[in-house]
Amino acid sequence: MKRLSKVLVCLAVTLAMVLLSRVLFSSGLLDFTKLPEFEEGSYTDYYYLELDSTQKKTYTAIRESVYTFPVQIEIPAPDSGSLSHVLDALLCDDPYLFMFDSGSLMTVGKRNYFVPDYLMSIEKYEQTKKQVEKAADDMLVGLPDGSDYDKELFIHDALINSCVYSDEDILSESTVEGVFVGKKAKCSGYARAFKLLLEKAGIESVLVHGTATDYDGNSVKHMWNAVKIDGSWCFTDITWDDPVSDDGTHYCRHTFFNMTEEMLSRTHSGYSFTYPCTDSTLYYYAHNNAYYNVYNKDTLLDIAELIAKSENGEAEFMFADSDTFEAAADRLFKGEEIYRSLETANLKKDGRLVTTSVRYSLDYNANLITIFFEYKD
Repeated sequence: MKRLSKVLVCLAVTLAMVLLSRVLFSSGLLDFTKLPEFEEGSYTDYYYLELDSTQKKTYTAIRESVYTFPVQIEIPAPDSGSLSHVLDALLCDDPYLFMFDSGSLMTVGKRNYFVPDYLMSIEKYEQTKKQVEKAADDMLVGLPDGSDYDKELFIHDALINSCVYSDEDILSESTVEGVFVGKKAKCSGYARAFKLLLEKAGIESVLVHGTATDYDGNSVKHMWNAVKIDGSWCFTDITWDDPVSDDGTHYCRHTFFNMTEEMLSRTHSGYSFTYPCTDSTLYYYAHNNAYYNVYNKDTLLDIAELIAKSENGEAEFMFADSDTFEAAADRLFKGEEIYRSLETANLKKDGRLVTTSVRYSLDYNANLITIFFEYKD
């Protein structure tokens, strides 16, 4: 009786598989007579171009179908770990792919399917995407007609001034939804939103992920952007340019705006990017004549010019090394040479500046000095 029972169980399982195969075959899911021919597509995105031929076909199959929210998407047979690599590429290349963040592989016979783990319904996605598009377009109102550098700076400041950093475990804050809808985001949300805005402005951008070590020595996974400005690539970490002070005040900084790889490597590591980032003239402080290798009387004149041009009551400037930075800080504030710059700037400000007092901030990690000045009543 035990042997007969096993045979009956095996027959039942076999019958169930046959019935399932018939259902799948009749639905078109298991048509072994003709396997599909997958195309590589014609995408020009950075991570797409880094894939091999089979991965490009998988990438194309998913990207061209997932916006309609299918239950499964047929893909070529993936190699071990290949699907995960493709999904990473997709989610880095396309900031609008926030309807899913993962999925599974299903194999039926000779056919392979990607099954997305959707985070929302198609109705919710379409509604959220409209909100994202409107908020992004509103943020670009006033975008200057000038150089790519000017456009990037405008977008950098506009995004920082509209969003606050969040370290909460909320998935949407890792996407453009967090920035444009919730106004709170993690580093990946900042980077994706920055990429979306830059590309709307016609500027090429790539998400870069690796490890960052903060000023307290803590290393964490992090994401930032590579940006192509006037033919040259550079790095911008918009999250780290949106610090919060000890008293909760939010600032828009430019310490990590258009860094070279040498500059970035002081705090960021564990990343891979194909193109060289070596043009230091694109770095914010160098571009604005506020990056100094020495401190002398000409530096005081440059600082005066920065104060005169400032419209928000503050001016910031950076030194190339810590020794020059500390010597400059000592002479400016202990030696009170900053008042010479204030008096020079005051001549260009029609005598409206207070030249007898000034507040300042010293960032020893970035060799950055920020001064805050006032106007007369």
